[in-house]
Amino acid sequence: MLHLMLGRAGFGKTSCIHQELASRVKEGEQRLMLLVPEQFSFESERALLALLGPKLAQTVQVVSFTRLAQRLLQQEGVSSSKRLDDSGRAMLMSLALSQAQDHLTVYRPQAQTPGMIQSMLSASAEFKMCGISPDQLGAVSHSLSGPLGSKIADLSAVLSLYDALVSQSYVDPMDDLTHFARLLSQKPLLQGWQIFLDGFNGFTGQEWLVIRRMMEQASDLWVTLCTDRLDDPDNGSGLFSPVSETGRRLRRMAKEAEIPVASPVYLNEAVRFASPCLKELEENIFRYDSLPCESKPSDIVLYEAADPFDEADFVARSIHRLIREQGLRYKNIAVIARSIDPYLGILDEALHRYGIPCFADRRVEVETKPLPQAVLSALEAVSSRWDTGAVLRACKTGFMGLGTEDIAKLENYVLLWKISGSRWTSPWHGNPRGFVEQETEEDILALEAINGLRERVMAPLLSLEQGLTGTGAQMAQAVWRFLEDVAAPDTLRAMVQQLESRGEHDLADQLNRSWDSVVGLLDQAVDTLSNADMTPSRFRELLQLALTTCDLGHIPQGLDQVSLGSADRMRPADVEVAFLVGANEGEFPASNASSGLLGDSERKQLIAYGLPLSDTAQQRACEEQFLTYTSLFVPSHQLYVSYTRQNFSGENTLPSSLFSEIRRCFPSLRIQTTPQELEELIEAEMPAFDQCASHLKDNTPKAASLRAYFSASPQWSDRMSALFRAADASPIAFSHPEGARALFGGSMRLSATRIEQYHLCRFAYFCKYGLSANVRRPAEVDALEYGSMTHFLLEHLLSRFDSSSWEALSTSEQLSCIEGLADQYVCTHLGGWEDKSPRFKALLRRFTRSCLALAQHLFREQEQSSFIPVDFELAVGRDGDVKPFTLLLPGGERIQVEGKIDRVDIMQKDGISYVRVVDYKTGVKKFRLSDILYGLNMQMLLYLIALWRDNSKYGSVVPAGILYMPALESAVELDRHADPKALALKKTAGFKMNGLVLDDPTVVQGMEPGAKGIFIPVKALKNGGFDARSSLASLAQLGRIEEHIRRILTQMAQSLQNGDIAALPIQGSGVDACQYCPYHAVCGWEKGDASRPFQTMKNDQVFETILREEGGISHE
Repeated sequence: MLHLMLGRAGFGKTSCIHQELASRVKEGEQRLMLLVPEQFSFESERALLALLGPKLAQTVQVVSFTRLAQRLLQQEGVSSSKRLDDSGRAMLMSLALSQAQDHLTVYRPQAQTPGMIQSMLSASAEFKMCGISPDQLGAVSHSLSGPLGSKIADLSAVLSLYDALVSQSYVDPMDDLTHFARLLSQKPLLQGWQIFLDGFNGFTGQEWLVIRRMMEQASDLWVTLCTDRLDDPDNGSGLFSPVSETGRRLRRMAKEAEIPVASPVYLNEAVRFASPCLKELEENIFRYDSLPCESKPSDIVLYEAADPFDEADFVARSIHRLIREQGLRYKNIAVIARSIDPYLGILDEALHRYGIPCFADRRVEVETKPLPQAVLSALEAVSSRWDTGAVLRACKTGFMGLGTEDIAKLENYVLLWKISGSRWTSPWHGNPRGFVEQETEEDILALEAINGLRERVMAPLLSLEQGLTGTGAQMAQAVWRFLEDVAAPDTLRAMVQQLESRGEHDLADQLNRSWDSVVGLLDQAVDTLSNADMTPSRFRELLQLALTTCDLGHIPQGLDQVSLGSADRMRPADVEVAFLVGANEGEFPASNASSGLLGDSERKQLIAYGLPLSDTAQQRACEEQFLTYTSLFVPSHQLYVSYTRQNFSGENTLPSSLFSEIRRCFPSLRIQTTPQELEELIEAEMPAFDQCASHLKDNTPKAASLRAYFSASPQWSDRMSALFRAADASPIAFSHPEGARALFGGSMRLSATRIEQYHLCRFAYFCKYGLSANVRRPAEVDALEYGSMTHFLLEHLLSRFDSSSWEALSTSEQLSCIEGLADQYVCTHLGGWEDKSPRFKALLRRFTRSCLALAQHLFREQEQSSFIPVDFELAVGRDGDVKPFTLLLPGGERIQVEGKIDRVDIMQKDGISYVRVVDYKTGVKKFRLSDILYGLNMQMLLYLIALWRDNSKYGSVVPAGILYMPALESAVELDRHADPKALALKKTAGFKMNGLVLDDPTVVQGMEPGAKGIFIPVKALKNGGFDARSSLASLAQLGRIEEHIRRILTQMAQSLQNGDIAALPIQGSGVDACQYCPYHAVCGWEKGDASRPFQTMKNDQVFETILREEGGISHE
């Protein structure tokens, strides 16, 4: 007999069914079965255990459709073949699409894409659940014309091939219910059973087939339905229309089978709700003929959140308050979203901040775990012919036998030398330090170690490459051998033990189960792909697709936890308070969007041809409304509903119809927003600290109380100190100067580059030279390397030729000479010509032609100058040819500035030695004397002063100046008809040096007779003076510059020793210390923050400023 029990949400249907079962158990009846949806199984078993006790509860079999089918099929020996899982389905569907591709019309272009494989699997699952065979599709396709007919014909062809491939070796669990129904038609396995169906609102086509046999065999079939009537005055569009249709269909089926039908049992009293408000809401919601309720609902809260983060904080704050004020248990609270996935990482994190334990019903993707990633990365490395990213990803999974430091060394080397492709398969020769002139013993040992790491990584990968041939089954076996080669089981065991020791049992369990997933997937591949030839790339795609179908589940780590879940998956019991989040338009209820390969109009056409498809637009709309209804009435005591003004993408959103419908029922209900009062936001320490930070400078008693509490707390006091520093914009500094002195030293050996970096930004100096947080740069011929090459070429040219011998060469001979030197440089500094790209060679040719023009200008300048080059790459330092610039600090420590001078020129005149320093610049370096006021551009002046004050190398010398010589030929803009002479003048002007020259006619004439301003930044006037743009300084002024530099360096040393590392960059007049700074992401400096303003000045203004400093007025 068929018994229908009808009642709306919360009316006690489940309790009544349990009582019916209990009464029969106590009467001694045996064949009792409770059939529930899979997600209801645990809660149903627990409820019966509590009602009947352990012994009697065993009398009732609690099963789902799938578990019942599997049990009886195995009992009868029908399901003895291998069972197919999701990964096997993906592989077989790929094969089916591959075999059918040439015969397809609509789906041929996308046949081998992962997206099409997934779509076909979804279509197969849907048709099987609806009881539609590929043959039925084929028959219907002959009656259809146009695109739909072709589409259905394609589906029939692919799914027929797929089913044939499955049947060769497997049983598809998706066919279990179909096989079960067929088995029941042959054997009365359920004869005499009393079967109770609870928790269903509708059934699939396969389930209907089973229910028909149940009706015929069971002595009683009870079905609960969430509706209050069987008729449908709303013609399919009402809240309970789909459920009522389920009831009517059950009655029709029973009558067709001549099964007695009992009068429906109507439950008319809500028993779940302890809150009158929820009871009233259930009676009126989605019933548009109902009248508004006059009562003010105290147990229903509507909340408008600014964004999902505000919403998550509201939920966590409210739960914390409920626990504190009402003494609720966490397990009696549920948070329901239409889809919980977007909230993960936001909602659970908010609950964690409030100290609230929670369990999220979420899918844990196996493909993100280290072992599957190791397999996929290794396959990608092979199929891509050693893509560096893939090889390094494999290393970083931990399964390639390298530790963290080894991986870092390998990655640094690979990035340094841009290793990729076949270079992974042969020994490396590049120096681990990059381009160096001399290789040390340490370099050789380091390179040997790195090559050892390369071999350890590549040995198993090369073995894998050899095995990845033939069929997919052979490739799966090669992957298994790869896992053995890298000792994957031992590595995984060590990883699990480490996680267990840290108390991360859930992650440890997931890692363990990832092994089962990977091994099971390989087993499936051996079985399903034994006759499928494919490329390594295709095999990897299939493996990755199969992995996406696997998940590890998520086991609750406690008994008392808040439940988080999606509305269509979550079936919580004993919930007193529920939070419905994300009630935005189009989200909850979800928008009525069609999915899959068939559109809504196509579905309607197929239904018209007799195919029992579901999921039309109207059905989806009704199901969404019903799902929303059942979610609303999960709780017994209180309901919270929230939406966000902005979604996860930052787009503006509106509340869903749920808000307006609740307010229609309760017009007096007001929508709450984020509280403005501070005490309403304070529920736990961590969020309270956030509020303290937000209101740090508020002059209110509440804010003061928060500041006092956290400042006095040992746990929070350090964070409070950091907050105060940030709020006061306190410059970054060492908390104890002793630490700075230990890091930077008392006495310091500095370079001009370090000095410049410090004055550009002290924090950047700290990062680079204190922390050694250096940017990893590839060994390539960049601007810096071109500069080094230029220095090398010019040094050798000037030491080998004078102006007359150079001019004696033809242009081709000059170019040949430069090319020879460039070749020498490549061999001695850049690791030789091996692995040099055609692009490198082309750039080098262009560079040598540019150097020819530079050399020709250089020798022309030398020919007319009295200054003779005497030294190149001259070392300045304690162990150098010239003693360093030395400064004695007030505390007795010393500063020494060391470096190398590109070129030293000397002129002997009237018994006096004049010295100048020349630097070659491949960039657009311009000397501005005003730079030194800010501690910038002092390198050449420091070298000149070192030569001036140290008589050991050249004896007593007079400083004649510093000059920057452009080392690259600049572009020339001229009329196309310009004569060669004009072109030559323009090119010469492009090589004009800039810098600072001693204001002495002897020196000026010695550098450029006539001082026409062609070679040096000085131009004579007819009256014997120099024009205003000439860059000159007297000997006394050079002395003042020296004293200024000493003051600057003293201040620098004292600031460093005091721990001053403030992020105070120089900004202004075209100087921006932050523009290319690699540390900008960590310093916290933003536009508008305090900086050191930079301003250019004329030379006379600079000397005036220095004079004021000497008078006691500091520039800083």
